[in-house]
Amino acid sequence: MSEHENEHTNEQTTKTAAATIAERTIEEAEQPPGAETTPSRRRLERTTLILLGGLAVAIVTAVVLGVAVANANRELAASEAETAELSAQVADLETDLEDVTASRDQYRDDASRVAEREIEVSKREDEVTAREEAITAEEERVAATTLLDGFAYTVGQTMEAGTYEANATGGTCYWEITTTGSNYSDIVDNDLGTRGVIRVTVSAGQDFSSQRCGDWRKVG
Repeated sequence: MSEHENEHTNEQTTKTAAATIAERTIEEAEQPPGAETTPSRRRLERTTLILLGGLAVAIVTAVVLGVAVANANRELAASEAETAELSAQVADLETDLEDVTASRDQYRDDASRVAEREIEVSKREDEVTAREEAITAEEERVAATTLLDGFAYTVGQTMEAGTYEANATGGTCYWEITTTGSNYSDIVDNDLGTRGVIRVTVSAGQDFSSQRCGDWRKVG
């Protein structure tokens, strides 16, 4: 039986008890004045009234308690449903928090790896730049110290003192080292016809020139 049907039954019972008490009161009121009543009858009537009154009070109390219990049960059920819903929401929020935390940790790991990669790339870029600068400096040094075939050079003015070498491919290579200021007439050293790699050392106070030997690269 549902709660609504219980409440309806309790209300009917209360009405029946109240009607019985009313009928009893009317019967007493309709007795003719001066009617004789024996002591036993009066005690019986008094006892009956007391019992009926107690029964009515008990029924009313039971109805009130039943309604209160039903209301309490409904409130408890509603509270339990709300608690269950809140628990489900909390579980969903905890799941979302775990997902967000995992995403955050993954992002931090990715960001850390990216930062490490950027540092590594930056180091490699610095190394490449350093190598390029070294190569450029070497190329500039070679260009600045290379002696071109067919020209005359003076140590300290148009060339550096040191050792030079060339790769003569023909048999007509001629080179000479002369004393500076002698108009190339004071020959210190010379050679003609040597093939392959030729190496010469020119010092301060000397001039150098060559013909058909190729360019001379400073090696020392």
